Amino acid sequence: MVILLGSLQLGVLYGMLALGIYITFRIMNVPDLTAEGSFTLGLALSAVLAIAGHPLLGLLAALIAGAAAGTVTGLLHTKLGIHPILAGILTMSGLYSVNLMAMGNSSNLSLINCPTVFKMVGS
Repeated sequence: MVILLGSLQLGVLYGMLALGIYITFRIMNVPDLTAEGSFTLGLALSAVLAIAGHPLLGLLAALIAGAAAGTVTGLLHTKLGIHPILAGILTMSGLYSVNLMAMGNSSNLSLINCPTVFKMVGS
């Protein structure tokens, strides 16, 4: 049962990432890689806030951070005239450093025995 639940959780998370990439590539017809960088930024912020005891606030922070990353890419493309794929790559590369800084210069965080949204729904 644990494996099934874990698989469903990962499927929902990666499904959102795939949907973001599908919308930019197929529907908007713009090659943009910001979704990959903003996805990890949202996960990093959500994990940090979950460790602090605020998993729902982490979801809100992840949403706002992802929107901010998309805004940066949009501004690079529209105001500076940078090609969309290059603007996405620049944003994605910059977010790597932002993710490390947000997580306290650690490459991973343990969510064992921390309150998460999944644990809140499961109980």
